[in-house]
Amino acid sequence: MEIQESDVFDGGKDYFNASYKVRKAARGVIFNKERKIAVLYVAKHNYYKLPGGGFEQGESAELAFKREMREETGTEATMETPIGVIIEYRNKQKRLQISYCYYGRVTDESGEPQFTKKELDKGFKLKWVPLDEAINLMRFQHPTDYSGLFITIRDKVFLERLKIMMQNKS
Repeated sequence: MEIQESDVFDGGKDYFNASYKVRKAARGVIFNKERKIAVLYVAKHNYYKLPGGGFEQGESAELAFKREMREETGTEATMETPIGVIIEYRNKQKRLQISYCYYGRVTDESGEPQFTKKELDKGFKLKWVPLDEAINLMRFQHPTDYSGLFITIRDKVFLERLKIMMQNKS
């Protein structure tokens, strides 16, 4: 999927010739033993998001996924199945955000999230909720910042896609 300004804002303009800084990120929908998934609440801007973040120099998608799950959820997790890829054209930030999302399972819950100062300043809080609850949290939220508007659409699509994948397996 691609998300444009016109998908986020009424009257938003889409620019395809702009010069964007590319950022690749790994995101995860990870299930714990109670069949709940990790979501992060961003209190300062009033939205929920999936754990994940940018690739570091030379890092593979799997290494980025595992590192981000450890940092943001305090868990060790397996990366099992790709859910999809979403490209966001964030014109205001001149950013082309490419998010690779994977399904995984928690193998060790003994750690604690290691949020960065920036994440702590935004009020990041880890919650574990059933998949349907996570979809509803993302469906009915109202972010108060630009990035959150894109994240809301992106992560809801990933969760809805995973739900369909799981129903098709049954």
